[in-house]
Amino acid sequence: MPVEVFRLLVRESRRMSFDPISDPSETTSLPQPEGEDPAVPAARHLDHRLQTAYTSSQLQSRLLSTYYAARTFIEEQGVNVLFLALGMLEWFESDSSQEPRRAPMVLVPVELERSNALDRFHLIYTAEDIGDNLSIAAKVRFEFGVELPNMPETEDLDVDTYFEAVERAIAGNQRWRVDRSAVALGFFSFGKFLMYRDLDPAVWPEESNPANHPIIQSLLGDGFREPASSIGDDDFLDTHLDEKEIYQVVDADSSQTLTIVDAMNGRNMVVQGPPGTGKSQTITNIIAEAIGAGKTVLFVAEKMAALEVVKRRLDQVGLGDACLELHSNKINKRSVVMEIQRTLDLGRPRLGRLETELSTLADYRSRLNEYCDAINTPVLESGLTPYTIYGELVQIRQQDGEDNWPRVDIDGIAGWNSNEYSGREAIISELQSRVAATGLPSQHQFWGVGKSLILPTEEPRLRTAALETMQGLHAVGERASSSAREMNVPFSADLAFVDTLIGLLKRAAEAPLAPGVDVANDLWVRESDRVETLVQSGRRRAEIVERNQERLKPEVWDRDLDELRSRLADARGKWWRSLSGGYRSARSELSEYCTGGLPGAVDEQLALVDDVIEAQRLAAVIDQHRETGIRLFGPHWRGIGSDWEELEIWSKWFVELHRDVQTGRLPSGIISYLQDNTNRAGSSTVAADLEQARQQYVQALQTLQQLMEFDPQRLFGVGASIEEQSFAVQYEILNAWTSKPEAINDIVALNVLADICLQNGLTRVY
Repeated sequence: MPVEVFRLLVRESRRMSFDPISDPSETTSLPQPEGEDPAVPAARHLDHRLQTAYTSSQLQSRLLSTYYAARTFIEEQGVNVLFLALGMLEWFESDSSQEPRRAPMVLVPVELERSNALDRFHLIYTAEDIGDNLSIAAKVRFEFGVELPNMPETEDLDVDTYFEAVERAIAGNQRWRVDRSAVALGFFSFGKFLMYRDLDPAVWPEESNPANHPIIQSLLGDGFREPASSIGDDDFLDTHLDEKEIYQVVDADSSQTLTIVDAMNGRNMVVQGPPGTGKSQTITNIIAEAIGAGKTVLFVAEKMAALEVVKRRLDQVGLGDACLELHSNKINKRSVVMEIQRTLDLGRPRLGRLETELSTLADYRSRLNEYCDAINTPVLESGLTPYTIYGELVQIRQQDGEDNWPRVDIDGIAGWNSNEYSGREAIISELQSRVAATGLPSQHQFWGVGKSLILPTEEPRLRTAALETMQGLHAVGERASSSAREMNVPFSADLAFVDTLIGLLKRAAEAPLAPGVDVANDLWVRESDRVETLVQSGRRRAEIVERNQERLKPEVWDRDLDELRSRLADARGKWWRSLSGGYRSARSELSEYCTGGLPGAVDEQLALVDDVIEAQRLAAVIDQHRETGIRLFGPHWRGIGSDWEELEIWSKWFVELHRDVQTGRLPSGIISYLQDNTNRAGSSTVAADLEQARQQYVQALQTLQQLMEFDPQRLFGVGASIEEQSFAVQYEILNAWTSKPEAINDIVALNVLADICLQNGLTRVY
């Protein structure tokens, strides 16, 4: 109930809190318990809690945002626009309008407060004047001819009585009514309306009409035509200003002093300047000058902070009592009256020793001016002032005391005239300033860049090239690191290792596919001779068997033919061998082993028998080394029936592999990689991808160096290059180039100055 809220909040100065709604489904309006007597306030309207139509979380969110918004208004504009609206005027735009409009009636200035972030918000009355709704009063007066009653002073205000007066005023308008139960917390500002009303010509006497004021006419008309300043920019101020007639209370330079003089002479002006240039100091001095001249000053600002800065400066110099705050969240009628009374009771200020000090100011000022004239007057025709000469002497004295201070001998310096000396001094000064701003060139992130000109169109290209190169380095490093881990090879972050790794991957891709073969067994190198004997024996026996498989029956390879060979050998070259029983029996036995008839010549018969005997000998060798074959070739070992061509390829490849690992030509990790990884095609793909990434990176790096005209010898020494450096060094360089690409202009500027130094004989300087 607005009446009870007004009593508790204003009359009794109670703090009020907020209650959320208990049933989240009823968030559109407050619940109205049935059976209550409208004439008798319910208990919930008499406590210190304001019922709301929001859940606890909604209520807290709204109060928090309202709290910060209200504080921002106060900090920035110095006014409190947070009001508790009591009662609502419900009205319609026209008789046919179906949508009611609502406007607050009584506006109580309030403030939200809480002791800490965990405490609940409380609402308090700020003790400022309570007001009515000026905007709605003006609207209904002009549009509907309804004259709302004026609100009494806060001490005399009775909310119910005021509501009744409003109801009588709107009685002639259908459907208009006063909602006596409405209470709302919100922001209400009538600043623009008050400004509009104050500027209404109807409220001003004709002779004081704002539209006739020369300032307004100049602003809205033909502009300002101000007379020239009484003091020129190059004038000596002390000849125009009497120390006894100026009242500057804070430091002011010459430009600020000119502004103060112009303001006191009545010139209209706009003073501009970035933060820190002394605008608030100048305003402080202008106010002090006005006070000293017996004038009044109205100081207004959009931001409260600007007012506070000037007020604080005036307080520091003892002029705060001459200032009256008229527009602030802390100001009301009572405080203004009390402040005026306090100031009147202060009496006349006591000057103390000020008059004595003023009497000596003229003498001090004269002596200082004479000294300034003396040290700034050139000596004879040298063009150098004592100030400059003294400064150079001091620097030379300080420099001579430093043992490590470099002394530069410049050829022909003794023959320079004043113009040449000044020109070269300007070059060196510019170089010194540039180095002081950028630091030592050798420690600059773009040291080594040789460009002396970068067009605006080149900068995006350089940035893009640097980023692409950075990405290329990252891609090479990631792929090389991943491949090294997969191959169990120690990773070395440089391009030389990448080349080695590519070679390893290619060699792994060329490895024969031998599932089940014990690639990691050290027998490949420890018993390489035995492995070679085994494979060669098997290969030779297989060749013998294949050569004779169409002439000999299979069972012959298991027969003992030594005695048969002896009989054939004894008959070789004998003309009577056909008469020998031993020879005939040998021929008969051998023919039984042949499939296509016995060869006619004895030498051919002996060769056939020798093949069988040799095959049997080789089979014995194979059997002798069968354990080696089983251990190395696993399921591929099938004794004399093995695929000797395949085993020969594997044995040569893996023996050579183990020998290269043993001699250090290959890392040992490749053996375990080949043992576990049978995807030879995958190794080839990885090698190709890594090689492509390397090529792309090196190409991008070379392109970037060309764009920058980069000389790596400046950074790494004669004959060195970026590509030879570790990835860490390359990353550091590229990261420096990409993190702040605009810094390249520092080195470009230094390169330009270096060229200028060379052209002017200052080679030893740069």
